[in-house]
Amino acid sequence: MSITASGRPRTLKRQKNHSRSEKLTVGQYLLKRLSLLGLSHLFVTPHPLLASLSRTVDEHPKITLVSNPSIESCAEMADGYGKAKGISAIGLSGHTPKALDMLIRAYSESVPQVILFGKSQAKTDEGTNILEKLFRQHSASWTELTDPLLAAKKIDRVLDYCLFFKKPVCIELPDEVVDCFIPQHVYHAMEFGISDPDTLDDLLLELELLFNKAKHPLIHLDRDVVAHKAESLLLHFAERWAIPITSSHAAKNFLLESHPNYCGNLTEELVARADLVCVIGKEHIPLQHKGHNILIAAQDTYIDTRA
Repeated sequence: MSITASGRPRTLKRQKNHSRSEKLTVGQYLLKRLSLLGLSHLFVTPHPLLASLSRTVDEHPKITLVSNPSIESCAEMADGYGKAKGISAIGLSGHTPKALDMLIRAYSESVPQVILFGKSQAKTDEGTNILEKLFRQHSASWTELTDPLLAAKKIDRVLDYCLFFKKPVCIELPDEVVDCFIPQHVYHAMEFGISDPDTLDDLLLELELLFNKAKHPLIHLDRDVVAHKAESLLLHFAERWAIPITSSHAAKNFLLESHPNYCGNLTEELVARADLVCVIGKEHIPLQHKGHNILIAAQDTYIDTRA
């Protein structure tokens, strides 16, 4: 069943549930996993690149397609649905500034959201490529389902990241791949690391030594600072030691521009002036400068902020 922008339901003939022995397509497996996670509605902006996905949703017995041509309306519905149900999914035809705003908001508010992009095989312009890179940087996980043989494993990984970190993820799904069959597959949940108190103590000691040596430190704050409500602690630390603060677009509401520690956006000039840059709340460093320290946590160390 699907619901149009006018709110009137459109019912199609539903297929029977797929048995374990029946082969599934990429689109069917994606919807199967979403349904098992409790998803019952998928919001989509109508577009030819989403035609196969929309048809697959229409044929699903437990997921209703909610179609609306407005990205803003779809984003609002998906946002509210995700907060109420614990996960939401939205289908978009491409990477647009409006969709990027939706993604950043979902990340900063820790809303588990699966963003499905109808992928075109045609060459894209430079502006689209830049937006695509921004989407990758502002999502907990990203994948492109171009190979049906690997699609199920990629879907599992991205959805596990979405639920574990309570963040939005992006899946690029070419229209011609939606109906391709996948091999027999059994889902195995990912095992995420847990907090290691000894590792955390070592990291804090290293931080203390680095800040004691630095004459011109700089703190850059990003999205996870807001998501995990660590603003007051970091602000107290920066004020106590008079450390300048910069912030990303995702954390722009963290600090008033009139605050004496606030220096605006992180720029190459600020990095060149500092002898220590501590980036907090981001997995990837936005800027690097030769001869200056860029401090990040080790990639193989996970600190569970929910503990």
